[in-house]
Amino acid sequence: MKPAVAALMLLCLAAGGCGGGTASLRYAYPQGQVTTYRWTVDATTTPSGAPGRSLHLEAVVRERVVGRLGGGGGRLEAVLEPGEAVQDGRHVNPGPALTLDLDVGPDGHVTRVGATSSVPAGAVGSLGLDRLLAESRPPLPARGVRLRDRWNADLAAFAPASGGGSTIDLVGTARLERFVLRDGRRIAALTIERRGRVATGSDGPDATGTATDSTTAEFDLDRGLVIDATSKALTNVTFASGPVQVALTARMTLGG
Repeated sequence: MKPAVAALMLLCLAAGGCGGGTASLRYAYPQGQVTTYRWTVDATTTPSGAPGRSLHLEAVVRERVVGRLGGGGGRLEAVLEPGEAVQDGRHVNPGPALTLDLDVGPDGHVTRVGATSSVPAGAVGSLGLDRLLAESRPPLPARGVRLRDRWNADLAAFAPASGGGSTIDLVGTARLERFVLRDGRRIAALTIERRGRVATGSDGPDATGTATDSTTAEFDLDRGLVIDATSKALTNVTFASGPVQVALTARMTLGG
């Protein structure tokens, strides 16, 4: 039997990727594990009848598992260290580092965000961190899935009661596209498609509109973590001054 064929058979048997088998996609949180991701974000804002604006951001996110939770979840300390920030072609101050205290389930949903010295209680929504946290882990199914199976991938983030921030309500599904064997590791390729409505404002919905979101991701079945994800979002909102379109591309890549 040729090595390539044998490797493919092993992948199918181990991951449930062939025939009637199913694969279990779950995040893993080994005590003390430290994971480093590199983030890049590119956004363009185009008001009707006015020049567009651009923003480029880079950041390093380090996650450390500080505790295990019931049901397979984990308690994480995440440190966001901003890097280069360029607005309309000019370098700007990216701001200070942020430390987050998180509880995350084995399906990737953030179940708790605790206050820290750099992020006080109630600041997550106003800083827009809730959507960042939600999109940093593609949602995984609660059941075993076969190739091309779909599962719920709705995304909801609500503005804090104190005002400020955005409300996001997107509905959609994720799909298991294929399995890949890379450097001896089993990789699952996922896609996510969402669409829905958004609202933003400092005191009530100053602007409302629609949004679409498309994500591709690769998930390491052996380590239980995302190794690469790219999300492209297009939002059209209407302010009192007129319509505005925002295009955003975000990519996170596992560090060495």
